[in-house]
Amino acid sequence: GIHVVTWTVNRAEDMARLIDWGVDGLITDRPDIARQVSLAEGIQSPAHERHFGS
Repeated sequence: GIHVVTWTVNRAEDMARLIDWGVDGLITDRPDIARQVSLAEGIQSPAHERHFGS
C-alpha cells in the first residue's frame, strides 16, 4: 500500500478528520494541538518521538 502523510495541518478539527480517515502521519507547526488531538482520538505517544528542525 501507499503511505499517506499530510502537511501542513494546524487546526484541531482538520487533524481529527485526517486521523479518522486513517492517514499514516501528519506534519504540523502546532505539535501542542497535535498532541491534544491524538490523545483525544485515543492514540498513544510512541516511547520516543523524533523532532527535526527548530
